[in-house]
Amino acid sequence: MKVRFPENMKASALLVISIAAPFVMIFLYVWLTASQVVFRDDIYLIKGGWVESYCNGTLAFSDFWRPAASTRIPGYNFLQFINI
Repeated sequence: MKVRFPENMKASALLVISIAAPFVMIFLYVWLTASQVVFRDDIYLIKGGWVESYCNGTLAFSDFWRPAASTRIPGYNFLQFINI
């Protein structure tokens, strides 16, 4: 049995695929080629920061409020925590 799709459905599917394909290809390229290393800007989050406290099981709000480069960035630290 042959399934027949209406012509406008084929056109809509082709439009969606042709628009989405470049974005999917870029996403896959970045996903597969991006480096998986911690940059020196974020290294302070790991050693002596909230990541170490998290791994030790002693994470508290004060770990997020810890100053870095004379600023306190709890929002950034919290976003990094959500990324785990």
